[in-house]
Amino acid sequence: MVYMRWLYWTAFWVALLLGLGSYIFLWLAWLHFMHAWLGSLGVILGIIFTPVAVIYPFINWIVSHVFPVGLFVAWGLMVILGWVMMGFSHLLGRSFAN
Repeated sequence: MVYMRWLYWTAFWVALLLGLGSYIFLWLAWLHFMHAWLGSLGVILGIIFTPVAVIYPFINWIVSHVFPVGLFVAWGLMVILGWVMMGFSHLLGRSFAN
């Protein structure tokens, strides 16, 4: 039983770190391209509108007319790992309830 808890917690933290890494990558890409599009004002607006970083791959696709594969992979990784973390937290909650 202790081994399973260790396995769940390890997988949970790996998923958490990968998900956060994906989000940070998208946020930095958002700030970079906002700076490229609007200059210094773009960085300020990028920080103000930070939640838009989650849908940034779609915005980049519309503006540049190029499909950003890397950004969609990071976005998908962030979403899938969020689901994995929710699943592990559910399993951990059930194992501690017993």
